[in-house]
Formats: sequence, C-alpha cells, structure tokens
Amino acid sequence: YANAAASDTLNQKTNTLWNNWNVTGNATYTEPVGKNGQLQLQYNYTTQPGNSIRNTDNFSLPDGAYTIPDSALSNTFSSNNTMQKLGGSYQYNTKKIIVSFGLYYQIAELGNDQTIPYASSVDKAFNNFLPVASLQYKISDKQNLHINYTANTISPSVTQLQNVINNSNPLQLTTGNPELKQPYSHNIVMRYSAIGKNSNMFFATVNGSYTQNVISNKSIIADSNTWLNGNILLPKGSQLNMPVNIDGAWSVYANVTYGIPVRVIKSNLNLTLYSGITNTPGIINDVINNSTNTNAGIGLTISSNINENIDFTFTSNASYNTTVNSINTAVSANYLNESSYLTFNWILPGAFVFNTQMNYQTNSGLSDGYNQNFLLWNVGFGKKVFKKRQGDIRITVYDLLKQNNSIQHSVTESYIADTRSNILQRYFMLTFTYNIRNFHK
Repeated sequence: YANAAASDTLNQKTNTLWNNWNVTGNATYTEPVGKNGQLQLQYNYTTQPGNSIRNTDNFSLPDGAYTIPDSALSNTFSSNNTMQKLGGSYQYNTKKIIVSFGLYYQIAELGNDQTIPYASSVDKAFNNFLPVASLQYKISDKQNLHINYTANTISPSVTQLQNVINNSNPLQLTTGNPELKQPYSHNIVMRYSAIGKNSNMFFATVNGSYTQNVISNKSIIADSNTWLNGNILLPKGSQLNMPVNIDGAWSVYANVTYGIPVRVIKSNLNLTLYSGITNTPGIINDVINNSTNTNAGIGLTISSNINENIDFTFTSNASYNTTVNSINTAVSANYLNESSYLTFNWILPGAFVFNTQMNYQTNSGLSDGYNQNFLLWNVGFGKKVFKKRQGDIRITVYDLLKQNNSIQHSVTESYIADTRSNILQRYFMLTFTYNIRNFHK
C-alpha cells in the first residue's frame, strides 16, 4: 500500500425494473387396478414469461444530474420458459405397505431475447425423463418408515440469464449468462418415526441430493487492469463473477429428535441433533474449486400446554460450521453460532394481554469486531376489546435494550465476507387488530 491516501468514486444511477409471472395447468386421471392397485396419469403445463430492464446513467458535471447514458451497463432482456410434463405412476396399497413408482417425460423450452445493448436471441429445448418412487412401511401402530425419491429440473432465472455487467461493487463485478442449461437434481429422503408408551416421540430423517449442471459461480480474478466490453474496468485483484453450469454438487443432511412430555409444567421437551455436509463446485480462473461446508449442531425446545391463557416456547440452538476450499485453502473458515429464543404470552384478568419475545445471539470465529453478542427483547402490553373480544389494542416496544444488529457471515470459493448493515433499533408501535369470525352450525 502506498503511504498517500487514495479514493475512488463511482457516481452513477441505475434503475432496474424486473417482472415475472407464471401460469400453470394440471390434469390428473386416476383408475383403480385390481384390488390394491391404482394407476394415475398426469399432464402438466407451465409458462413463465419475464423481462428485465436495467438503465444506467453516469453523472454529468455540467448538468449537475445523471444525464449520460451508459450503454455498456444497460440492458433490456426478456425470457419465456415453457414446460410440459406427461407421465404416470402406479401405487400398490396394503395395510402395512404403500409402494408407488412412476415416470414422467418433460419438454422445456427456453426463449431469451435481448434488444439493448445489442440485439440477440437464444432458443433452447431440453428433454428429460423424471422418475419418482416412494415406500411407506407401517412397522407397527406406532412405528413408520417412509422413503421417497424424486428427480426434478430448475429453470434459470431472468437475472441469471441477463447478459449485462453490474459494477455497483467495483471489486466484484457480476454478469449473467444466456447460455445456461437446466440443472437436473436427484433427491432422496428417508424418515423414521416412533411413539413410545409414555407419549415419548422419536424422529430420524436423512436426506441427500445430487445435481447435474448445477448453476454455480465462475470467478475471473484479474492479474492486471482489464477492460471489459471496451470501456468497463476490471481492476487488478478484483473479480468478475458469472453463473455457469457444472457437475458435482451434492449434499447430505441428517437429524434426530427425541421428545418427552414434562408433566410438572405441562410442557413438551424436544432434543435435536443434526449434521450436514454440502459440496458446491465453482471455477476460479478456469480451475475447478470444490467448496465443502460441514455443520453440526444441537437444539432444545420446550413448548407449553399449561392452559388457554398462558403460552410459552423456549428454543436454544448451537451450531459449528466449517468451510474448506480445495484450491484456495486460505479462504476457509470455522465459526460457532449460538441462539436462544423465548416467547411468552399471557392473557390477564380483565382481558389484558402481555407478551414478550427475547432472542439472544452469540458468534465466535468471525472477523475482528464481528464476534458480538446481543439480546433482542420485544415487550408488548394490550387489551382485548368488544363483547366477544374480537378487537385487540396493543403497544409494543421493539428492541427494548437497543442492542439489535445485523451481521452476516459468508464464505465463498474466493473470499470471506463479514457484513454489518445499519438497521432500525428501539422503536414503539401501536396496533389495532380486529378478528372477523362468522361460523354457523
């Protein structure tokens, strides 16, 4: 770093208009087959048009306003994704077992048109077979096992397809990619549940996924000042990020929950253990990088069932996260997050109402100055009004201790970012609520 102070100002104005809508139609025909079988035929049609307009103007000193259009940073783009799916499934049902399997054929058409900064169009068609299968096994009256497999596709969004550079962060420029394909995902979920003699409950879930052509990130880190499209500077050391298709994305997640009634305080206690691992591939300067995130945690929840006038829930979670990058091992992180949440509601005599929420957060392993602990405490007091208590007048103090902050921690294949955002802290709100009830016997 040079001793002299340096500054760089980006003075431009960008207006972005994005809209999207979709229409879906579905037709299903079901026919019994034999004593325990059932055949289902299904047709699905979906159309999803969307468009995005991005206008960027640079500041003009003589005019004192943003009057200089920047065509390299402006774009008008529209897309229309159409999908048709036809297929069927067969289900076999007994008292103990329900088995189903099916196969669907899907045709997806992606049409993209760009008019600014230059005219171009891309039309693509994708044909896929999508199998489905499931098994439900009733082990006993209080034990069940469920296994489910699905395959599905995801269409790229308008912003992912839009080929325009966004330089709002000069160190991390972004752009879209009109050549994106549909990701194809395989998903499997296994669940086991059991209820004990004393109303104890046990749940276990394991799920995994693997995605082909996942939409991931390609980063180009400039080793010298580089000009993009002739007039957009990518400074030395900065990045250009764009979405690309790549294979190798997968994840595995498991959790176990054990619940017991606590009759002394008329509540339920749930203990949860969970762990997961996710692998996200990316590309850095044309080299494939695998970013592997592992997390493990423990949770506790106590929920009340005292009476209709008192209700409370207490939840506490602690999770440990590790992220490792294969080609950029320096950009790895370990951090611990703990959070506890309490909500309490009490209807007092005279139809008065008291409610409070307390949320305590603590972080460790983040950058200096970001490992902060804080307590977010909201308190409300009110009264139910009218003959049938349909109305509720309440005054609430949000962030009573004025400690709320917004810290986000993200680890990517090429950098670690700890971000703090300015947010509204302590404030008061007066609310009136009226419940409309009209039930007839």
